[in-house]
Amino acid sequence: MLELKVKNEKGQILDFSQDPRYQVTASGVSPAAATVNVSKVAMNDGAKFNSSRVNERNIVLMVYLVKDIAAARLDLYRYFPPKHRCTLYLKNRLRDVCIDGYVEAVECDLYGQGQAAQVSILCPDPYFRAVRSSYVEIGKVLPLFEFPFAISEEGRELSQLYNEIVGTVLNEGDVAGGLTMELRATGKVTEPRIYNVQTRQVTGLHFEMQEGDRIIINTNVGEKSVTLHRNGVTSNLINRLIDHPAWFQLETGANIFTYKCGEGDENFNMTFLFCARYMGV
Repeated sequence: MLELKVKNEKGQILDFSQDPRYQVTASGVSPAAATVNVSKVAMNDGAKFNSSRVNERNIVLMVYLVKDIAAARLDLYRYFPPKHRCTLYLKNRLRDVCIDGYVEAVECDLYGQGQAAQVSILCPDPYFRAVRSSYVEIGKVLPLFEFPFAISEEGRELSQLYNEIVGTVLNEGDVAGGLTMELRATGKVTEPRIYNVQTRQVTGLHFEMQEGDRIIINTNVGEKSVTLHRNGVTSNLINRLIDHPAWFQLETGANIFTYKCGEGDENFNMTFLFCARYMGV
């Protein structure tokens, strides 16, 4: 069975799986249709492939009102106001995903026997994304604190930094997608470079990082950015990127990354943060 709930723009959540006033079925949650462009060539059989794209997704909910009919119907208007954004959460035994969309229409038959509402939601991004983000750290903090605990006169280490220069990011989704990279400095770091070992792509900055600096590189489509966080101040660093930088996309399966700095490799560590994306539920 598919558990389904909705969150409106105000952050209010309606859980259809827990509310006895509703029974819901959903269509449009399988892989979205694609448009394939071809052109015919004179004297040749068939056609020539030009391009293809996955279209936006249209999810239609059939909501059957079984208790407190009038109040349940009015609550639907509150959670699905037309033209406004909402987030659908869907969960079954294998997947726990969500998707953003805009309410196209809410249609109710007030005079029918057994009232039902049809809710149409258009999702510009056709892919579902995992509810929980995943992260991989390169250059980690090794915790050394343990019980029973006692401090000798010469002191005791509570943690220890150790650097790994290679990390594997596993994309368990159905399609490739962007990610967010957080670069951190515990001392002076110059000219950081990040490499995709498999594709030989590289991105990096002509920049000198100071102790405590954080640089956030977002490679998600429509959200690409490079920002520096230093002493509580955020600034744009996109003009400090190297020539022809790669905006990494995680392919399905294992993606291997490494890094190299001009100076301060021992002061550098980074985290990859991403959400797996799925074609359907």
